[in-house]
This record gives sequence, C-alpha cells and structure tokens, in this order.
Amino acid sequence: MESLAHVIEQAGPSILAHRLVLLALALAFIAALAGWTFSHNHWVALAVAVIGFWLPFLKTRHERKRRLEKFEEQLPDAIDVMKRALRAGHPFNSAMKLVAEDMDAPIANEFQTTFSDINYGNDVRRALLGLLIRVPSVSLMAVVTAVLVQRESGGNLAEIFEQISNVIRARFRFQRKVRTLSAEGRLSAWILALV
Repeated sequence: MESLAHVIEQAGPSILAHRLVLLALALAFIAALAGWTFSHNHWVALAVAVIGFWLPFLKTRHERKRRLEKFEEQLPDAIDVMKRALRAGHPFNSAMKLVAEDMDAPIANEFQTTFSDINYGNDVRRALLGLLIRVPSVSLMAVVTAVLVQRESGGNLAEIFEQISNVIRARFRFQRKVRTLSAEGRLSAWILALV
C-alpha cells in the first residue's frame, strides 16, 4: 500500500490508495459478473475480472507517466525563471516561489510544496531531496545536485542553471530526433505484430 500511495502521489494525488484498491475490486466483481452473464464461461469471467481489476492501476500508471513527462517538459522553463530571478538578486527560496507562482501545474505545485517546506523551517537539502523523491527525474536530479554542490562549495548558480537548461533542451531535441527516425520501424513492428 505504501508503494501504491507513492505512485498515486506521483500521478497527482486524486484518490487514496485503499480507495483505489476497493475500486479495482469492485470493477473486477462487475466485470466478472458481466463476463459470466454474456458468456456463461468461467474462464472468460475470470479473464474479464483480471482485466477489470488492473484497469485502475494501469490508469494511475499512465497518469503518473504523463505527469512526469509534463514536469520534464516544463523544467527548462522553470530553470530559466530561477536563473533570471537569481541574476536579478533574489535568493534561491524566492526563485522557487516565482516558479510556483508563474508556471502551470504540475511543476508549480511541486515547487510550491518545496518552497513551503523550506519556508516552514525544513533544511534546503531535505526539501530538495523530498522534491526528488516526489518527482523521480534525471533532469531534476541534475538541478538538485547542482544546487546542493553550489551551497556547499560556492559558485554562480545562475550560470550553472543556464548550462543545465541547455543540456536538458539538447537532450529533448535528441530524443525527439530518435523518436522521429525510429517511427517507421515502430510502425512496421506494430503492423507485423497485428498481422
């Protein structure tokens, strides 16, 4: 249940873990009943029940994936907002607050939670690691690591953010290029699998 609650939190907390399990059990029962009514076969009813049971979990996984992808897309813009705020003389906490105020969900919600965590007295390191636990992302890990290293050793955080933003954008361009070049092969694989 704890890992399920963690996945639900990453998908955008819309339902509690025990309610999702109850919903899955109810869907499995309804699907089994419908399968038995239409086919009068135990195996069909069992197969439909299994599918009905896994549907809420698959939907939650899909929402989680979509939310993390949107967060990754928004991250370079958020880094640019923080970079401009730092160059204007704002402290790091205020830069996070600007991201929370100026950007859309999901990145605004996560940065607001982290800003509130820091503002209520938590250590910056713990707050940023909490953000990394809530949003498992390689790009975000680079940002958090850069902030933590800069806080310990010093340096120009705005320049570091500029470099990270450029690397993340270049990675997105590369991924899109690979997806475009492999689209024909993937389509052929789907057609052959369906045939």
